[in-house]
Amino acid sequence: MRIGRVRGIELKVSNYLLALLLVYYFVGLLDKALMVFAVVLIHEIGHVGLALFWGIGVESVELFPFGAVARMKQAHLYSLNKEIAIAALGPLINFILGAFFWLALHFQLGNGDVFYFLIQVTVLMGLFNLIPVWPFDGGRICRAILARWTGFFYAARLVSTLGQFCAALFFLFGTWAVFQSWSNFHWWLIAGYLYYVARQEKKWAFLSFMRYLTRKDKEIDREGHLPAVVVVAMSRVRLRQIIEKLVPHQYYLIGVLDDEGKLLGFITEKTVIREALKGGMHITLEEVLNKTGN
Repeated sequence: MRIGRVRGIELKVSNYLLALLLVYYFVGLLDKALMVFAVVLIHEIGHVGLALFWGIGVESVELFPFGAVARMKQAHLYSLNKEIAIAALGPLINFILGAFFWLALHFQLGNGDVFYFLIQVTVLMGLFNLIPVWPFDGGRICRAILARWTGFFYAARLVSTLGQFCAALFFLFGTWAVFQSWSNFHWWLIAGYLYYVARQEKKWAFLSFMRYLTRKDKEIDREGHLPAVVVVAMSRVRLRQIIEKLVPHQYYLIGVLDDEGKLLGFITEKTVIREALKGGMHITLEEVLNKTGN
């Protein structure tokens, strides 16, 4: 549900979040739930603020039952270092808030119980977000780091799979916690939410990757240059095998060899992407050379 717009950024609240807040109201936990989501909102403001500082457009910020998402425009067109910094700033803000609330508690600047609760929330939220699985910030950091060596596609699938595994662990922990107190039912909800989000990311990983690759020409136009990587592959290798190895922010030239090791020609990354989008994901590099006349 859209609740407003600030500096061109849409602010949204999930209907599931509204339903959950209603549940917390009836069980007498609404005040704590609102404090948690205030911390979540500050966390997201950190991401958004740094993105805007670097000129990265932000389309919307949406609050979900167990977190929030800042959707950025063409975020993959920017450097992996910036992606890591934007992701890391959220947990850093949590730890700064935790230190602030600890000082407030130490100097008795207000309700001690409230400050103690906020210290727990901010520190735990910061630690949770450093877990290297999707959709936590740690997962985004891990994906950006791994993408340098494995390619974006495999990195995205790995952190998504780890996210599903983490959700299963949360569910098992929640089962134990519910037996301790019924108020711990939220662990089941968190597990379900994490599993769904990680599954969706894994499902759309290849599509997101292809969308990024088709924009790499714009990245070259903007930067004026990109580091080139020369890859040598046998002529029988299929196009999909090459695409899955491509790494962000580098431009690839593929040297094609026959079975005797003779160089048959070069294929540019742009040609690879063009042929893949034509539906030729499973054709061989030799077929690509023949089609393009190289």
